[in-house]
Amino acid sequence: MNEKNGLEFFKSQPFTIEAKLDGEISGLYILHPNNVEKCGHICNVSYAVSKDNRGHHIGEFLVKHCLETAKEKENIAIQCRCHHKL
Repeated sequence: MNEKNGLEFFKSQPFTIEAKLDGEISGLYILHPNNVEKCGHICNVSYAVSKDNRGHHIGEFLVKHCLETAKEKENIAIQCRCHHKL
């Protein structure tokens, strides 16, 4: 993913939140419905944290914020995609 198609991808998502540290984007998550009807109460979430900003509890902040947001949107379950790359 490069800057151009990355920007297009994130703009196309129904709900994207970014976390900033010292004015720079340090992490984000995408929250979107799993299905519109039958499984509409389940949402998918993908997280990303910059490897340069690990240890600042950004991931913890994103997960807590996501849980609150999902609850507000009446989602009672979330499916997470987490990948760890050293």
